[in-house]
Formats: sequence, structure tokens, C-alpha cells
Amino acid sequence: MSDSSSASNSFSISAQVTSWPLSQERPMASVVVDLKAPEFPTDKSRPGLDVTFVIDRSGSMSGGPLRAATGAVADVLETLPKGDRSGVVLFDSSVETMLDATNGGESEARKTTADLLRQVQTGGSTFLSGGWNAGANQLSQLATGPEAQGRVRQVILLTDGHGNHGEINPEQLHAHADHALKQGVQTSCIGVGDHYMPLQVQALADGGAGRLHHATDKHELVQALLEEVQSAGHMMLSQGTLVVEIPDGLRVECHGVNGLHHRPGALEIPVGGMLAGATRTIALFVSRSNSDSSSEKDNLPSALKMQWKGKPVHEDQESLDISHKLELQEQPLNLSLVEQAAKMWFSGMVNHYASHEHVRFNVEAFDRMMSVFHKFVAGSDQGESLQRDLLMMKERLQYGWASSSRREIAAMSRKNFRNEYDVRLAKMSMASMLHDADDSMYYNKRVRHLESQLARVNQKILQAKPSERAQLNKEQSRLVDMIEISKSKFRR
Repeated sequence: MSDSSSASNSFSISAQVTSWPLSQERPMASVVVDLKAPEFPTDKSRPGLDVTFVIDRSGSMSGGPLRAATGAVADVLETLPKGDRSGVVLFDSSVETMLDATNGGESEARKTTADLLRQVQTGGSTFLSGGWNAGANQLSQLATGPEAQGRVRQVILLTDGHGNHGEINPEQLHAHADHALKQGVQTSCIGVGDHYMPLQVQALADGGAGRLHHATDKHELVQALLEEVQSAGHMMLSQGTLVVEIPDGLRVECHGVNGLHHRPGALEIPVGGMLAGATRTIALFVSRSNSDSSSEKDNLPSALKMQWKGKPVHEDQESLDISHKLELQEQPLNLSLVEQAAKMWFSGMVNHYASHEHVRFNVEAFDRMMSVFHKFVAGSDQGESLQRDLLMMKERLQYGWASSSRREIAAMSRKNFRNEYDVRLAKMSMASMLHDADDSMYYNKRVRHLESQLARVNQKILQAKPSERAQLNKEQSRLVDMIEISKSKFRR
């Protein structure tokens, strides 16, 4: 393993190869690359945040979803610290700006908007691109203002549906979010409930270097929103890209990352933003481009070169530009690295198929990928379980996959290969959700999971000091509410 770092800001790259050279027994190797951001400087204060909340109020949001979304945003609006600026945009078949971010730094304006949000009614169809564009435009204008330096700008989109008005093509949505990112505006999305379009919201999050959350009720919405606004203040890098040079005779692939750009002799991998202290792991899969080579070691390169570039967040921070060279020397098989790379590949495959709900499932392509995956994980302890879960996913894709677990898995698997923490109380294991045949099973399992957490909280309350009980009682109340909401869904 070797490391490279930038002395000026302590970002660093380290890389290891699972085995080398390539052989008939091991025709594919993986290079596991760790990209690390420094801790937040102790001599810096949290940068100011400019955020717009873009809320879907189309007809499908009627009832619980709209109350949850508007109530969650209203609650978070009232908690934003002084110095942050916030905007609120509503959309159905049209777009309404309820609060412009230029005025959103005033506590009175936020309080008024929060009160109005709790009275919002549903409307017509879903002009998702129009709502997002209005929110992004507010922040783009702030990015050119006199106080733009040293601030983080972020759109947070909340939707439960499919964009069916305006731009609906995921590739174009990705391009629009990427354009906004180049102007300093990031995008994160929260899918609400069982019916949103994973491809559309993921395209915006990928293009906007943000995160994708799944939420089933107001409590999970509040958790996701608070995570977004609190972590935004600890962003150290935006618009990060890892450029990997591809030596002659090799094929270099990266599974599970959307927005890859292939150019002659190189692969550009979007890394997106990096929080202070975070590590982003990228798994590169290396094989021969010419399978007919007569000798195992003929013409294999001696090194793999890569470069990590990124735009800084803080005004006194230099642009990131780190070059790294991994020497490819003879290396015995490292099964722990194989498993690490395999889990990332697994998460990438799960994310791809879970999010492509309205795209025809190509069984032949899936089987070809499984054949290569099988050879790669041979000998590893967790290889068989990963393959079983992928075959279970294949069965779901062919014969029916519960809409709720499918959407949660799409968001969860994206977090997994991006090394992002899931803050929700009710998160379940990916393997567990792959085995859910319908929504009733999903919500029933979710209830059991929440009831187990509630039992632990009840035990803590019995043993807690009086000063600790207020917070525990609040958590107890939240869990009871989440259980009742989930029960109402799987019993309807």
C-alpha cells in the first residue's frame, strides 16, 4: 500500500490491490482506493448555510405524506441557526415560491413560513424539474452575491411521486443538477413513502453530489433533514473527481457509481462532496482488455496512476489536486480486500437494479455479471452469502418486488457504497428486505424491528436517572408513533 497527500489541506489517497499479476485462475483484480478528508479545523467556525426546501404537493401527496413533509420542513426551519438562509418552494403542476432564500435568514420570516406550511393543500400533477429548478435558481443567485464566499448552498427535494410534467428524463435531470453543482449548488433528495421514482431522485442526487434518503413518516423525514442541514456545515470538499489512467492492455471498471465518464485512456469517477473526517472508498476492477494474451505477465503495467481533484468549500482552502501512483508488484491474494471490494460491487448491483423499476430486466446481462462476480469472490468467506442475496434479488426482479423495500434498498445501497451513515431509527438489513415478498411483509418486519428498539428504550427508562428520562421519553413517544404508522400501512 502507498499513500499520497496534499500537505496544504491533509486530504489523502491510499490504495491496495487484491492480487497481482492477473492469471487464468484470477483474471480480475480489484484496486481498493480510500479517499480521506481531514477533520474539521479547530480554528474555523461552521460555514453559513443557504438551503432551499423543495416540497412536492402533487395529488399523490394527499393526506399523510404531505402533512409529514410540510411538518418536517416547518420543524427544521425553526431550528436553523442565525446566519443561515433558507427558502421554501412548493410544486405540483405549477411552482410556488413560499419563501425566497434572500429573505430566509430572518427568524420572523421563517416562523411565518413554518405556520403557512402546516396549512398547505395538495394540487395537481408533478412538475418535479420545475420545483427543483426554482430552488436551485434561488441559490445560484446567492452564489454570485457579495457574501457568497465561504458558504454552503444546498437544495433538499422531498417527493413521493414520479415527475410527469416538464423534464422527466433521468439523464437530463442529472445534467441539470451537475450544472448547478458547478455553480456551487448541491442537491440532496428525500423519497417519501412507497411510490416515488428512484431513478429521477437518484439522478438529481448524483448530479448534485448529494445524498438520497428514504423516509416513511415524519420522524424519518425530520431525521434526514436534520442530518442534511447539520452535516452541510462540515463539508470540506465539493465536486470531487477521481481520474484513473487506463494503461494499454487493461480494462478498468467501477461498478455502482453513476455518472462515470470514459475518455481515451482514462476513467473519470465522480466522488462528490466530502464531509470532514469522512472516507470514500472506490473499488476499481481491473482485467485484461485482450483475453487472448499468451503469457500471464506479458505487457502488464507496473503501476496504476490516478488523480483526485476537487473544489474546496472554505475560502482559504486550496483546490484539491493529488496525484497518486500505485506500484503493481507481485502480490498474493488478500481475501479481506476481495470481500471489501465484493461488498461494494454487490451494493452497486443492488442499487442499479432496485432503482431501475420501470426498465426491462435483462436476465442475460445479469447472469453474465453473476458469472464474473462468482469467479471474483471465490474463496472468500462471505462470497456465498452475497451471491445468495443477489439470486434472491433476481427472483424479486422476475416475479415481483415490494415497492417499499425496493425503494429503501435503493437508498440504502447507495449509502453503502458511498460510505454514508444512515441516521434513521427504523433501518433494516439489506438481506432482510430482499426476502420481503410484498409490502405487508415489509411493514410487518419494520414493526417488529421498531418494537425491539422500543423494548430497549423502555428498559433504559427504568434504569435511567431522572435527568436522563426526558430524552428517553421523547424517543419512546417517537417509536410508538412510528409503530402505529407502520401498522396502519400493512393492515390497510
